[in-house]
Amino acid sequence: MKKEMALQNNATSAINLLNIWKKTVSMCNNTVTHISAYYSSLVGEKLNNKQTLLIMNAQTAFFMTVFPIECSVYLRIICLIWLITALLQCKNSGIRTSE
Repeated sequence: MKKEMALQNNATSAINLLNIWKKTVSMCNNTVTHISAYYSSLVGEKLNNKQTLLIMNAQTAFFMTVFPIECSVYLRIICLIWLITALLQCKNSGIRTSE
C-alpha cells in the first residue's frame, strides 16, 4: 500500500510539473509575441518570434559589451565576438533596418 501511494504521488507531481512547464512556455510565447508586435512597428515590417529573439540577443550582447564594468580584456573580447555573431544572425534572418 505504501508503494502504491508513493507512485501516485510521483505521478501527480510529474503532471503538476508538466502543467507548470506548459503555462511557463505559454507565458513566454505571449511575451515574445507582444515584443514582436512592438519591434514590428519600429522596423516597419512584420517580424516573427525568431527574429524578435535574435534582436533581443543582439541588444543583450551590445549591453554586455559596452556596459562600464570592471572586467578582464578577455571577457570584453568574448562579448564583442558575441555581439558580432548576434548582428550577423540578425542580418542573415532577413531583418531590414533601412531601404
